[in-house]
Amino acid sequence: MRHAWRRLRDDRRHGQALVERRVRVPDEMWREGAALLGADVRELAPTLLEFRLDGATVRIRGQTTPFADPVSTEVASDKPLAYRILSEAGLPVPAHAVVDAGDLGAAAAFLERVSPPCIVKPVRGGGGEGITGEVRTTEQLRRALTRAGRFDLRVLIEQQLEGDSYRLLLLDGNVLDVLRRSRPQITGDGIATIQELVFAEYARRIDAGGAAGLKKFVVDLDCLFALERAGRRITSVLPAGEAIVIKTATNYNGPGESETVFPPIPRELVEPARVAAEALGVRLAGVDVLTTDPGRPLSESGGVVLEVNPVPGLTHHYNVADPARATRIAAPILEALLQPQASVDGASRRAVRAGRP
Repeated sequence: MRHAWRRLRDDRRHGQALVERRVRVPDEMWREGAALLGADVRELAPTLLEFRLDGATVRIRGQTTPFADPVSTEVASDKPLAYRILSEAGLPVPAHAVVDAGDLGAAAAFLERVSPPCIVKPVRGGGGEGITGEVRTTEQLRRALTRAGRFDLRVLIEQQLEGDSYRLLLLDGNVLDVLRRSRPQITGDGIATIQELVFAEYARRIDAGGAAGLKKFVVDLDCLFALERAGRRITSVLPAGEAIVIKTATNYNGPGESETVFPPIPRELVEPARVAAEALGVRLAGVDVLTTDPGRPLSESGGVVLEVNPVPGLTHHYNVADPARATRIAAPILEALLQPQASVDGASRRAVRAGRP
């Protein structure tokens, strides 16, 4: 009860800041990209920007671009359908099953067939919403189904695999950027409880004013199960300097848990992402690949393609450990949107290449 009251108080305190941040951060990203290209920007409405260059015009709302056509977005957003298409394209995907949110029996049968842990997520949804990892028991499974069922009546349960998560941002098969994303962590100070550290991290991200504060960072079921796996509770006090994984969903990580991967990018990582984006017909795709060794084929490392995001979270690419060297991905995306209608001159192309310091 005490934790719930503290969380409600923090939600009220940070709510307006979150709303403002979700407008401002993408706005700044696109304006920076436009400046690199020499394009004009006009705000048509909050989150809706219009860009003009040499007579060409394109409009973008938030992080959604015209590349996100309705059909490919529909296909890629249906996780079971996407997995089927990816499998038919010869790509490895996690062992999984689709069940009704209220069908504990069917979900438990899957849990018995594979080696735990498992991840439970809504069939439709994104941004880490409703995802619970480290599911190992029937009771945990029941709670995870209930949580996912708040977002969709159909639920996907899949085997949770080991490895590093890589987000590859591709545009028409060309790699714009690659991130290596670790699971969110907190570090103890020998004094504060884990729940106090989580509240403090949430406030720190809000106060930082950048992309790290775009999502709530709170204790949820995913957090509780991650702690349970580590033999901790939210009331536990971590020794000073000890780091612990606090969630399995990488969408909630901070700058310290995400790093830009600079070229050369292993072909063994790029090629599956390329095939995945093409198979689902997604032009601007954020492809998540899980592997223990990016230099080996997924078939050898036991890696999988986790997801193809048709409306990728572009701000993730600025929320990295070394923001000064983050890839300015807004510029090449804008260039590609404007180029079919206008000739982007050499100076603009050089500006795009200069987008990465």
